[in-house]
Order: sequence, then C-alpha cells, then structure tokens
Amino acid sequence: MRRVITKASRAARIRLPARNLYEGIAKRFDAGTREQPQDLTYFVMSTLANATLPMIIDDEASIAGLSLDQNDKITKQINFHHLRHGFWQRALSMMVEYRAGRAVRKAVAHRIERGDTDKADFLHTLLELEDVIGLRGISYLIVTLSSAVSTAPGAIASCMLYKLLLDEERFERVHEELADWDVASIAQIDHGQFKYCQRFIKEALRLWSFPLRARRLVHTDMWIDGELICKGDVYDLSFEHFHRDSAVWDDAASFHEERWLSPSEAQMKSYFPFGFSKRSCLGASIGLDQLLIFLRLATVDFQFLLADDAKPKLSSEILHVPSDFVGTFRRK
Repeated sequence: MRRVITKASRAARIRLPARNLYEGIAKRFDAGTREQPQDLTYFVMSTLANATLPMIIDDEASIAGLSLDQNDKITKQINFHHLRHGFWQRALSMMVEYRAGRAVRKAVAHRIERGDTDKADFLHTLLELEDVIGLRGISYLIVTLSSAVSTAPGAIASCMLYKLLLDEERFERVHEELADWDVASIAQIDHGQFKYCQRFIKEALRLWSFPLRARRLVHTDMWIDGELICKGDVYDLSFEHFHRDSAVWDDAASFHEERWLSPSEAQMKSYFPFGFSKRSCLGASIGLDQLLIFLRLATVDFQFLLADDAKPKLSSEILHVPSDFVGTFRRK
C-alpha cells in the first residue's frame, strides 16, 4: 500500500499557481503587521505554513485542524529547550495531530461521496486516484503535503531573512532582481530568470539543511565497508554531513552563493535538499516557489526592522532557525 501511495505522490507532484501563492502569503503578511516587535522566526514559519493550506484542501475544518497542528509543531521546534515535554504535553500534541487528520479524512470522504468537482484545490486533483489508493491514501497525501510545505520552507525563509537584514549588499542584490517582477499576474514561476536569487536560495538550502537528519528503513541486505546492513534495520541519514562536508565544499560552514556559478560534479552529487529519488519531497516545487515569493515580499513589498535590543543569532538545536530574532515590519 505504501509503495502505491509513493508512486501516486510522484504522479501528483504539483506547482500551485504563483499568483495564488503570492496573494495568500501577502495576505498573511498584512494580517501579521504589528506596531510592537514580535518574534520574526515564528511569524515567518507560521505564515508559510498556513498560507498554502486553502490551496491544498478547501475545507474550513481541515484548515483549522492542520493550522493548529502546524503551529503546535513550529512552537515546539523553535523553543525546544524552553518548553516542557511531559506526558500531558505529548498527549495534547498527539490529540491535535489526530484531530487534524480526522478532519481531513472526513472532508475527503465527503468530497468523494458528493462527487464535488467545483473546488480548484490540490485535493481535487487527487480524487481520480480513489480507485488506486483509496480514501486513506488521499488523506495521507493531503496531510503529507501540508507538512512538506510548512516547516521546511518557513525555517529556510527565516534564515534567509536573517541573512538579508544583516547584509545590506545581499539585500540590495535580491531587491534589484525582484523589484520589477509582476508575480501577481503569472501562473508558474520561471526560476531561471532570477539568476542571483536562484543561487541565494540554493546556498540557503545547502547551509541550513532541513531536516538535519532523517530516519530511513533498510529495504534490502547490503554490505558497506565490510559491514552487513540487514533488511529491516533503521539508519539515520545526515543531510547536514553531506552539505557541509569540507572534502566537497570549500569553506563549507560559510554562506557563499557564488559557489553555484560553477559547481563541481562532486558538489552536485552531494547536494539533495529535497531528499533522494523515490523519497524526495512531494512539496519541493511549491517550496521553491514559496522561497522566491518570500524574497520578493521581504525585500520589495515590505520593510523589516530589527528591534533595537535584538541580538539575533542562528540556532541549530533541532533545526536551523534564528533566535532572538525580534522586530517589526510594514508594507512599503
């Protein structure tokens, strides 16, 4: 069953309309504007996590449940060592996640039963797969996609904003390239036309990998360096190791977007921000679109200012995000 769902997810890999993404994220930017300084890391992560939900599943109960679940996960990820992790906290999080999944399953079942084809969300494109993966498989893909386009793009975007606010030259280069981009009128983004931003995003994905590691299951016996790895074993795959290997990357711990002007073959083989082949991220295309749109909003449409007493720094406890990243923003 899982293999069938995996094949279906690759067939259903999508790009949401760029203008819809832009309008959805910009709307949350406007709604999040405050006169008082706020945690910019949480704002960026929650904004990118929630802005795409109506485009994935146009159902109020599902959106509310998934939003609550995503915000709960974001809060725990950026405040990992400052929160209690007792039994009741874990139980509450599990209940929130369960209710989100139940709301999605109910919405999918209702849509299948009614044969509703009026809504132009991602769920609509999956309904034809009912005979292949069933109600459970469609619900699984909806929840998986909502997760894929939430934490990872938000974490990377917060790191990019941190970099831009502390580096005026890079900020100006991004602003100059995106200033005349009429993103609100296009359906799909041609990333190749934004050469500098493309390199900037690639380097951000390399340096601030998400997740730091992933657990995988061994599907067949294999020998590696004289050791037998048996089917059924589990192993941890470190994207951080590959992306910061000093044998492959010069000055691996530093941000150098110009390295992408002429990357070596070894570097290309050691770069996989969205995972590997069959297990690659379902939301990769959407994530890249989100990041480019975020750069446009953060440099052209809105002005961000750090609080006077803010002392931001990059943290890497369970993911790369800025801490003490406090400030305000307003539409220009």
